Amino acid sequence: MIEFAIDFLIDLFFFLFPISFVSRQMGLKNKKVSDLKPALENLGFKKIAIKSFAKQTIVLFAVLVVTAVALSALFSFFQVNDLANVAEGIGAIATFSPLLLAYFLIVRIFTEEVFFRGFLVNKVGVIP
Repeated sequence: MIEFAIDFLIDLFFFLFPISFVSRQMGLKNKKVSDLKPALENLGFKKIAIKSFAKQTIVLFAVLVVTAVALSALFSFFQVNDLANVAEGIGAIATFSPLLLAYFLIVRIFTEEVFFRGFLVNKVGVIP
């Protein structure tokens, strides 16, 4: 349980630090959540068209599935397939609590994207 608490604090840092840094850099007064809107926009948060987003998501998912199948076939052909390791990893994940899995799939991915794509890439660049 202590490990989960530490992970949660790290995720909270990865989410709040970029917002705080960008808002201070922009000279924003953070008295209300609505004052953070320019900082959030700077980090990549914006309104999206649901229909367009859904279409792009379906296309991306289809491309990822086709790519995964193609790579699996290619690796099987060259006999460098690691499906046993994948099955072992999935078996380990199946022992996790559903709430922990939801946390990882929602919070962890979201905070990682905010920190790395929204903050670090804009400040440091892609190469480093």
